[in-house]
Amino acid sequence: MNIWRVPIAEKTGKLLGKPEAVTSGAGASTEHISLAQDARRIAYVAHEEIKNLRRITFDPSTEKIAGEPIPITRGSLQCFFPDPSPDGDWLAYYSLGKQEDIFIIRADGTDMRQLTDDAFKDREPRWSPDGKRIAFTSDRSGSSEIWAISRDGSGLQQLTQMAGAHHPVWSPDGTQMVYSIHTPKNAAYIFRVGQAWAEQTPVALAALSDTSQTFESWSWSPDGKRLAGLRHFSDGSHAGIGVYDLESKRYDWLTNFGEWPLWFEDGRRILFADHGKIFIVDSESKKYHEVLPVADGDIGS
Repeated sequence: MNIWRVPIAEKTGKLLGKPEAVTSGAGASTEHISLAQDARRIAYVAHEEIKNLRRITFDPSTEKIAGEPIPITRGSLQCFFPDPSPDGDWLAYYSLGKQEDIFIIRADGTDMRQLTDDAFKDREPRWSPDGKRIAFTSDRSGSSEIWAISRDGSGLQQLTQMAGAHHPVWSPDGTQMVYSIHTPKNAAYIFRVGQAWAEQTPVALAALSDTSQTFESWSWSPDGKRLAGLRHFSDGSHAGIGVYDLESKRYDWLTNFGEWPLWFEDGRRILFADHGKIFIVDSESKKYHEVLPVADGDIGS
């Protein structure tokens, strides 16, 4: 929300031109405006939204939280979709504001590094299993595609040529990747990493019975046999955690709510988020329970 101005005739109130923005800024809204007597100054309240990364200690054997959340990032930069490196020492994430760029930072909050710095929308970073590359979504080719970059910011490479590709997920061995598209139709595909796109024949996941919905993959099981994902609706909303079996090509829905599912190393339990809370669901029994309430906001990987 911003302040706008429009020229009018003082006597009749008739519009004399088009509205023109006076203030601008992503992640902020403008409130409670006031105008100086000479009309040369405007005072207003800028309500800015801040999103920072936090970490908390978790015991996967007891499924208990230990201690309080510890800040990783601080400041006005909005941080989204953190993804830990395979060794757990680093987090990749993207910023939202005047620019959308890819960053990495040590898990203790030190040594922040910006990998991209341009006007393109770079989002949804995912570490490769060997920790050497980061896949992400970007519109730098004119439409949303999957790209990859080395952890030092070198070796920028376009991986897909499928307009609308987003949400990259690496296979456990790093040889394959799955992505989703929503136009011209809802679908998800698997392709081979390291092979020229002209030589690729991406394999489509089985369509849902309701073709207006998509299974949006979010995490590949440690044994490489299943994908955990969420149900994506045509209006852009998400609701429901499911598992796709790559061999049988069948879906198994575990919940009718939740987003951002992540496999545990046991290949059975799945962590997911829903409206400021974090849950665990057993992919066999389908029983779930809450493990952590979190303040409103996005919960990433």
